This record gives sequence, structure tokens and C-alpha cells, in this order.
Amino acid sequence: MPAAAATAPTEPAKSRVQPPPQTGEALILLSLLQEKGRFLDYLMEDVSTFSDAQVAAASRVVHQGCAAVIRECLALTPAHGGKEGERITIDAAADPQQYRLIGKVAGTPPFSGVVVHRGWKTSKLALPRHMRPIDPNGLNVITPVEVEVR
Repeated sequence: MPAAAATAPTEPAKSRVQPPPQTGEALILLSLLQEKGRFLDYLMEDVSTFSDAQVAAASRVVHQGCAAVIRECLALTPAHGGKEGERITIDAAADPQQYRLIGKVAGTPPFSGVVVHRGWKTSKLALPRHMRPIDPNGLNVITPVEVEVR
């Protein structure tokens, strides 16, 4: 009598739950930064071949345009009201989203240290309402190709 063929136990079918589509909020912000300040053009350009004066001139345009977008969309204020370089103590009740401890962090709070950067916070995020889902297989155009018709 032939031996019965061994069969592997079948695994239960894994549910194919699709994660909710991400909205294009980040793409909208990138689009605005590109439109007003040529942010992506600046970052994706190899500036090592340009002189310092050329980089400085380009960065002025990027800075002005991007700063205008940020002021329009966000209400930024420092996350820490004091000055950089001052000593502060972070106790156990401090909001962990407000502080990033760097250096030799050991033990438990309270931690004492020097403010290296005051951080940023916002009370407003006002992006245009047009939000499109991110398609992992799609083009996800941030800024369309500009064509001057002559």
C-alpha cells in the first residue's frame, strides 16, 4: 500500500485588511513649499558645484517663499519660553512630546540640562481643504510639470 502523502497543515486565511488611505496633507504642504519657494528644487539640486554666492542667492528666494507658506499655514512659537543656553530641570510630570533629552541620559527624572534648541510648537494648521488619498501605485504628483506654451 502506498504511503499517504504528507500534507502541511493549512494556515487560516490571513485577513487582507487594507490600511486606511493616507491623506495628502504632507504632499499639499510640500506642494505649497515648492510653489512659493522652490523648496524641492533647492533640496534636490547638487549645490556642491555652485559658488557660495550662488547658493546664498538661491537660498534667499527659497527662504522668503517657504517662510511665507509657513506663516500662512502655521502659527509658530517657541516651545520653550526661555533662552538657549539656560539651565532647566525636567521633572517626571513633563510632557515627553515637549522635550527631547540628548547627551548622557541615565536614571529617572528630574533631569537637569542646558537648552540647546528651544523647539517649535503651533496652535494652527491651516492647509487647503483639497486632500487627496495617497495611492501607493499612483503618481502622487506634488507639483505638476510646468509647460510654457509659445
